[in-house]
Amino acid sequence: MKKMTYPRWSFVLVVLILSSCQESGLIAPREEIVADNLKDIEFAQDNLKLYAQSALTMQNESGFRADLYAAVEEAFDGEKNVLFKTLMDDSKNPKNARSLKDNLQQLSSTALTAFNNIEGYNYYPQVYIPFYEELKTAGKLGKSEPKVIVYTHNLPNSEYPTYTLNSDGSLTEGQSVSEDFAKENEVWVVSISERVDDNGAVKEEIDSDNGRTQGVSFPNARFQTMKITSHKEEWVAGGSEVSIKRYMSFFWFDQHSSNPVAKEYSIEDAPDDGSGKRVKDVKRSDVDNTLTINWTYVVNWPNQSYQFDFGSVHTDFFYYVVFEYDAWPTGLRNAYIPDAGVSGNTIYTCYRSADTYYKMSNIPESGADGWSSTSGFHFTSQY
Repeated sequence: MKKMTYPRWSFVLVVLILSSCQESGLIAPREEIVADNLKDIEFAQDNLKLYAQSALTMQNESGFRADLYAAVEEAFDGEKNVLFKTLMDDSKNPKNARSLKDNLQQLSSTALTAFNNIEGYNYYPQVYIPFYEELKTAGKLGKSEPKVIVYTHNLPNSEYPTYTLNSDGSLTEGQSVSEDFAKENEVWVVSISERVDDNGAVKEEIDSDNGRTQGVSFPNARFQTMKITSHKEEWVAGGSEVSIKRYMSFFWFDQHSSNPVAKEYSIEDAPDDGSGKRVKDVKRSDVDNTLTINWTYVVNWPNQSYQFDFGSVHTDFFYYVVFEYDAWPTGLRNAYIPDAGVSGNTIYTCYRSADTYYKMSNIPESGADGWSSTSGFHFTSQY
């Protein structure tokens, strides 16, 4: 697989409008899209189809669907899904776990490791059942052969082709179905998990905080509440993985410095890392709802100033891009975060998403207590 590479830092000139004192809503950010890697999508489709075929082959095996439903109900990451890694764990049902694994290996000797070490990351296939609770309540689970969707990227009109097994046990493509169909019929979505880390464990979500860090003199800043008003996620992928890329810099970036000062806040914020830091996994039913999260975005934020010719100004600014994270093989998007001042400089970063960001802006240290946003990524800040 070809690895995309990006410069560590890139400062480019853009025309921007000065931000207001309460919310930088007047900033005109610039974004460029890195096109999806079609070879990656094809590779993911081909290998996920092997997982789909194996699952369908097992559907009538004694206890398999009961095991699948039980694991889905655990909702280990907050969604009604389960990793194939879990289904192949022989500690619960050794016979079915081994059979599922054997089926995969018979289809392809590389299937079990196909998603390892892709651009330096491991990815994990999963089975997701949309509207699981509604279907269970209506008694529509396990009544017939499920329709299986292999999801790797968004399609027009949000309709996706389904697969079933033909008489020789191979996959055959059938009708395309919509969200409305899935509300009334059992659909299994085979896809890449967006909520687990390199080891298949659930990604850390909330950095909660109730004030100052013990033993330090500077306070923390946090998003007390948040709200998103759009999913930016397809129905086949469940809820929205709201994530952030974070940078710290002073007013006007490096216009008055011999060294660039804009820096990533943590390793997840590195410009060439598209994953960012997870803020909140938002259920589809929680879109448009204000959620209390108390998520710390800066720890021990000092109050500093810089002495310009015309006087002293607060120079600590928190720059950010908030977006809905989508796993590989979704392509990367470039983003150029504008300076809060008038230097014309930008911070370069990228993020992995099928949609444009929720919000790109900045928060000054001097106004972080009570700072708020009422567009894109809605939040209230405490300091």
